[in-house]
Amino acid sequence: MAKYSTELKEDVVAQVQAGASAAAVSRSSGVLPRTILKWVASAKQGKSLEPARPGPKTLLPPEAESHIYDWMVGRQLTGFPADRRQILRKAKEVALLVCAQNVWDGWYRCFLERHPTLAKRSAQSLSLKCNNVTSDDLATLFNTLGNLVVERNLDSSRVINMDETAYQTKKK
Repeated sequence: MAKYSTELKEDVVAQVQAGASAAAVSRSSGVLPRTILKWVASAKQGKSLEPARPGPKTLLPPEAESHIYDWMVGRQLTGFPADRRQILRKAKEVALLVCAQNVWDGWYRCFLERHPTLAKRSAQSLSLKCNNVTSDDLATLFNTLGNLVVERNLDSSRVINMDETAYQTKKK
């Protein structure tokens, strides 16, 4: 998060451009004079005072990276998550089309850092039988379990709670 808001930067720059000294504005705003002078110089050059991501510009434009991100999420939702090799191949195709350059080895790592919701882990494969469970199958299972609990007079100490919310699947 930025230390100074864009509104504060614009206000400080406007005061200095109106004729106030950087030292006087510094005392009233709490911003260092050299920082104020840097902002004024940037404003004179027509640069934005908005906070920017540090480091070099990304190879692909944000729209292209957004499309690759959407493609990866779509693959995950359909049960066929893309691995590193497939993602790099797709990124190379997009990079050659968009900017006529190739992605480098560190692009994948940087891409994952820019999109922290994505994960490197791969889902485990399921057999065809496990992957084709229907709601009717689940209803039959629970009815059978309920009947067995009643028939055998089982108490609550025999019930095991198994949480599989983090169990990711991958179709073969």
